[in-house]
Amino acid sequence: MNWRAVSGNIGTILLIISPSFLIPIITGIIFHEEGITLLISYAVPMIIMILTGFALFQYGRYELERLRDIEAYFSVSLGWLIVAFFGSLPYVLSGTLPNLIDAYFESMSGFATCGATAIAPPSNGDYLDVYTHSIFMWRALTQWIGGIGIIVISVAILARILGGGVSLFKAEASMHAMAKVRPRVVEYARLLGVIYVFFTLLETLMLKIAGMNLYDALTHSFTTLATGGFGTHAKSIGYWDSVLIEVIVMVFILVGSISFVLHYRLLKGNLRAAIRDDELRLYAITLSVATIAITFNLWLNHVYSSFAEALRYASFQAISIHGTAGFTTADFSSWPVASQLILVILMLIGGCAGSTAGAIKVSRILVLLKIGAREIKKIVHPRGVMPIRIGDMIVPEEIVHKISAFFFAYIISFFVLSVMLTFTGLDIPTSLSAVATTMGGVGPGLGAVSATVATISPAAKVILSFSMWLGRLEIFTALMLFAPLWHRG
Repeated sequence: MNWRAVSGNIGTILLIISPSFLIPIITGIIFHEEGITLLISYAVPMIIMILTGFALFQYGRYELERLRDIEAYFSVSLGWLIVAFFGSLPYVLSGTLPNLIDAYFESMSGFATCGATAIAPPSNGDYLDVYTHSIFMWRALTQWIGGIGIIVISVAILARILGGGVSLFKAEASMHAMAKVRPRVVEYARLLGVIYVFFTLLETLMLKIAGMNLYDALTHSFTTLATGGFGTHAKSIGYWDSVLIEVIVMVFILVGSISFVLHYRLLKGNLRAAIRDDELRLYAITLSVATIAITFNLWLNHVYSSFAEALRYASFQAISIHGTAGFTTADFSSWPVASQLILVILMLIGGCAGSTAGAIKVSRILVLLKIGAREIKKIVHPRGVMPIRIGDMIVPEEIVHKISAFFFAYIISFFVLSVMLTFTGLDIPTSLSAVATTMGGVGPGLGAVSATVATISPAAKVILSFSMWLGRLEIFTALMLFAPLWHRG
């Protein structure tokens, strides 16, 4: 392991992210927050992060050109943990979450674009009646940064080292990464960033027109495109009780949960790409079936007085959960069991590959379904050659095996972490939904974690923090941090 190269890469990441602390400082000044508190809460962590990043970069700057794939993966895994630590400092120093475990959970939830929160809803009033605008801007910003991806940020730095391939961001993308947008990864990172910023500004404008103030519009745009789900009000999107705002948020959750490679093609006028995209079709089918099933379940159980009302709430929650955003307009933990079960399944599936969404991803589910269909056909035609096809592309058997291994690892991790949670005193439905929602980067779960994790034990929060990190880095990238092989040489 070339530790100097790892050090230089992590230092670079810290230096890139450190200026983001200026945004909550500016927010606090606009809302007339106490100056000394702003300096302690954000300027101090920023200075520490810059000094740490500079020291790490200086130690390894001359070895960056020798960085191998294993060091790149190691940098991503370890770097994410370090960035989450620095992100937790504003919560501690501002007094929002004085306990470091709670603060680290909140920070990891932000950078992993999960949306689960350790901040308890106020007994009287709303979040912004108790907490500062700057800290909720910081929450939203961590999700926006997590959405664009520490990995994608690193691509621009490491493209030369990795030969312009896709080695580094395999942890983020999968099937769509095989169909490169441009030959050079730096160009891909730049294009993705431009598209990401464009959609963020567009949603901010639309939400402002729909009735949100500029602060709410901007913070919710940050967390919608990132499919994160952090909000500025205890009732989430339900605070506004506005169909127009709900529709805008749903549209941009879909934007965030669909491959950005596909967005690029659509912006280039290639509508045929969307029509022929197998993953997008499956995503539309699962989303439509889930919405219809939940709607009828709510309507027939008289949860809502009319079919239209049931459709309104069912469609929003189905899109929010399937897209792993986690926004809510209703307390779905009080819905019938069938609706809750459908939502938990959607938590496990997640959005499309190459998007900001988490969980298993629709592309992998598509390949797994095709593997199942192929095995059935082989019973009839045992000697037949039956490659797996996604659209016009034949999926290499190596990728097929990796997807099968990933699914196995995901399910095993899901059950192991769920069992671990039961030892902390949580019941089975709460444990299962908590792991599903944190590994999938969704946010709200069922039972004791439906609105906040503030009431669960510190041990449970540590497990769920690990779950978010594991899920966001697609299992293997995270687990390889512990593999002895990576420490040899």
